[in-house]
Amino acid sequence: MSLFATDPAWHVRLVCLVALFCGASLSLAQDEAGPLLHSVNLDPFGKFVMTWTPREDDILIELQVATRGYVGIGFSPSGLMKGADIILGWVDEAGDAHVSDRYGTGNRTPMMDVSQDVVLVGGGRNASHTIVRFRRPWVTCDDVHDVPLTSDTVRVIYAYDDQIPAPGFLSLPYHDGRGVKSLILKDHVHLTYLGPQDQDALHWDVRAPGVLIPSNFSTLYWCKLYKLPELQQKHHYIGYAPLVSEASAGLVHHALLYECHLSPSALLDAWVQELGAQCYTPNMPLSWRACNTPLVSWAVGSQGMMLPSHVGTPLGETYKGSTYYMLEIHYNNPQKVPNVRDSSGLRIFYTPKLRKYDTGTLVIGHGVDPTQVIPPRRPSWLSLGHCSAQCTAQSVPKDGVRILAGAFHAHTIASRMALHHIRDGRQLPTYLQDQLYDFNFQQERVMSQEQTLLPGDHLIVSCTYDSSGRSQPTFGGFGAGDEMCLAYLTYYPRLPLSDCYSKPKLDDVLGALGVQEIYDAEEFKKDPFGEPFSVDMIDRAQEASLAKIMKESASAGSPSMDLSMSWYLHRMKIKLPYRLQNQSVLELLYDESFWQDALRVQALQKVYAEGDFLSDCLNSGRQPVSQVPTEDTFPRYKVFVPREDACISNEIDFTRNIRVAGHGNLAMQKNGGAANFLPTYIFTITFLQISLASLTCLVERALKIV
Repeated sequence: MSLFATDPAWHVRLVCLVALFCGASLSLAQDEAGPLLHSVNLDPFGKFVMTWTPREDDILIELQVATRGYVGIGFSPSGLMKGADIILGWVDEAGDAHVSDRYGTGNRTPMMDVSQDVVLVGGGRNASHTIVRFRRPWVTCDDVHDVPLTSDTVRVIYAYDDQIPAPGFLSLPYHDGRGVKSLILKDHVHLTYLGPQDQDALHWDVRAPGVLIPSNFSTLYWCKLYKLPELQQKHHYIGYAPLVSEASAGLVHHALLYECHLSPSALLDAWVQELGAQCYTPNMPLSWRACNTPLVSWAVGSQGMMLPSHVGTPLGETYKGSTYYMLEIHYNNPQKVPNVRDSSGLRIFYTPKLRKYDTGTLVIGHGVDPTQVIPPRRPSWLSLGHCSAQCTAQSVPKDGVRILAGAFHAHTIASRMALHHIRDGRQLPTYLQDQLYDFNFQQERVMSQEQTLLPGDHLIVSCTYDSSGRSQPTFGGFGAGDEMCLAYLTYYPRLPLSDCYSKPKLDDVLGALGVQEIYDAEEFKKDPFGEPFSVDMIDRAQEASLAKIMKESASAGSPSMDLSMSWYLHRMKIKLPYRLQNQSVLELLYDESFWQDALRVQALQKVYAEGDFLSDCLNSGRQPVSQVPTEDTFPRYKVFVPREDACISNEIDFTRNIRVAGHGNLAMQKNGGAANFLPTYIFTITFLQISLASLTCLVERALKIV
């Protein structure tokens, strides 16, 4: 299981390891000494630990590696050495620490960077380990060989060897260990372990009941209901850790724990002792649709999360929380591995020491729906999900709520995600985005500055997909091969609001596809995937029948079926135009020649990128917020334009000497004569540094002037 994130003993071991070097060459300034904020094992054996603290202007990094040779990390857009921004460190035989700023050109010794932007802070080694600590600016102004470090996911490559480099080395010994791991470096991702003030916190383990993962299809969503341990007073949920079973670690894609809000509660209590059912199928009781407010949203790559110390989520219906919860686990088994049972789940931390504010979670984005279509072979395709101004106007109080954390969720072809915040016809600065989204690393982000959501604000989740490796279209759906476009926002104070989704109008999608009319159009315009819920919809006889099926099941995981939403498009038969009559919409989309029509593809992109939409605005228990229309229009607003690159200035002064601030002096001479300097001009750059490319441009201009 994955309890690494919450094991305080592990952090004690780190401190002890650092203590081995006290009195050695680790002589650090006060603001650069002591344990760093975040830590992670980069390799699976615990031999390469990276710790770091994000600061205002730079990042402080320490590498703790089980070797006496060289250690190295790199920031790589692709996860490969080619194009990576690499930092090597080692401690020589005299005990002196070294760091070297380099760049990768392929699977060979990294080249020395002419712009050395890494500063050694300290280092040392003992009989088994090497430690090197250094700092690196966020903005280096070296756009030739340095990778920008932003709030995006960073693919960190690492390597180490038992030998140190030779003096003046041109090549390195081939490394013994290497790998890659995605991390968030710049955002203040909150602690993934309990702080000192919460060491006496209680915990509740919510585990899957030994689910047999199917081997005849790749995707299974399994749901089961649980009841909170009995509480005699109000408690706050303060964080969680994933509990991933070792045998099924590669098959567990995500786990969500939803609050269930339904009266009478006996309708939920009846299911607590049962093994559960396959989610989102006829075998799932309708009463479970009342479970729609996430308490925890874990996905692959996340180490868990502890809430900041001023907030917590109330537990128990008596205390404006929930007493019943539904665990949803998504299993992804593309290799169809047989005979795997899973008991993964979540460890829920809670405390009677109440925090100042009650938190809630709001899920926004594109509804999970097969009418979200992504064409094949497209390096960039945009889908948007809206939380409309009319929804927030009816559900958010006049003083607003404070957004403190967020997490994106999409699948394998998503490449970029962003949350856009619109207020009074203007886009606010973007505070949650990931331009290098990694399906295998979905860690929550606590924002360095909380953001206010006011009534009437409009939120847009923007998802960009790269389908260039696919020969068939991709649809919205639950499978890892399908796609999603969602954001989970943690905020306070807590509201009834839970879900805020959108999807394009069906007529607009069909029109872009060249379909004029389908059979049973009104039936298909009903929303089978996201319609509101009420207790009056529950058929007690049907619920009793489903309970009987659960009791007779040999184990959790059966009965189950292939959960593909494309059947919906297969049932949708075309009536007009006549040349397509009786063909299904799915057949049309699977016709490879269809995607050769550039105008058709452009029209479809316009529907998803700037079209009007259908809106779902739901409170806990899947109750619709009153007075919010189900149809809405794309908002018109002024786009926020970030400030210009801090490394480049448009201000140029002319004087008699060539001098570029921060880059030494340049002199030009003609015919080799020591005294024959040409008349020259100075370019004074207002910022401290400029990029190498900009410097080249300025020198070329100087030559032309001369």
